[in-house]
Amino acid sequence: MISPRRRPLKALILSLDVGQSPAPSALAVIERTGNPPAIYGVTYLRRWELGSRYQQVVADVKEIWNNPAVAQHRRELVVDKTGVGRPIVELFEDAGLEPWGITVTGGFEVTQVNKAAEFHVPRRVLISTVQVVLQGQRVRIADTLSEAAQLQQELLGLKLKVTPEGEQFEAGAPGGRDDLVMAVADGLWFGEYVLGEIDADGDRRAGEESGKPDLPLRI
Repeated sequence: MISPRRRPLKALILSLDVGQSPAPSALAVIERTGNPPAIYGVTYLRRWELGSRYQQVVADVKEIWNNPAVAQHRRELVVDKTGVGRPIVELFEDAGLEPWGITVTGGFEVTQVNKAAEFHVPRRVLISTVQVVLQGQRVRIADTLSEAAQLQQELLGLKLKVTPEGEQFEAGAPGGRDDLVMAVADGLWFGEYVLGEIDADGDRRAGEESGKPDLPLRI
């Protein structure tokens, strides 16, 4: 069983997909509200320009983290640790933040690394989580966000393709972009299976706040 450090049932999840050439880094801020099954609101989206220095991405995310509109809520930072993401997690730690790391794998089982704030999550699990939340109509995207249309395109083409080289996570957006949908997928999985856990005694009183997310988040 996954043992999260904290189990707030209402929180803002800042989920960062770390870009690798030729893909940019992308951030999704997702508000999670209510007891399971939770409701999610994609309240903020950002994509950095190609070639942006990772130090700048970390600085920008820290600025958002400390923004009063974000800081007034319970917050969790999730960072894609796959590939070049490992040193990025260390940059966040050096900046005084405590990110959760997600390494995307081609396996079948989710594992927690040494009971630390790091998980290995199969692509198929990320995809199925997004599909379940979408089918349950439990996620809203603020249509006023500048990247909302791009995210919608990526979500529409979301699929897992098995090739001789292994699994490929595909989105239907032009150019095969999947940076936004990956940020959202990591955040939704985290919301469902880490924040969604409750204490062993079944006490949910700490998270009985409910209601619709505020869209968009004013940052």
